[in-house]
Amino acid sequence: MARILLIFAAMGLVTYLLRAAPLVFLPGRRLPHLIERWLEYVPAAVLAGLAAAYIFAPQGSLRLEPTSPWVLAALPTIGAAAWRKSLWLTVVVGLVAFAALLALGLTP
Repeated sequence: MARILLIFAAMGLVTYLLRAAPLVFLPGRRLPHLIERWLEYVPAAVLAGLAAAYIFAPQGSLRLEPTSPWVLAALPTIGAAAWRKSLWLTVVVGLVAFAALLALGLTP
């Protein structure tokens, strides 16, 4: 049990240090425009990577079946994301689409 707590504490410390580093080492400084522009895409890229893992490998193995509710629900979700560029709308469309497919009897 103590080892697990030590691991959690170490993970928390590393996370804190990584988040605090720019505030400590770059106070009042601006990053180059190219880096700032590149960093704007990091959250979307991380979210897309996490979503792709759940869509195409929901149980840990690759599943590209056209009747998969994950794949089918991703289609209107991607459309909503491209159309409105709104995170909230994208999440709602994805949840509603997935719930509707489950209600129609498609099994995960």
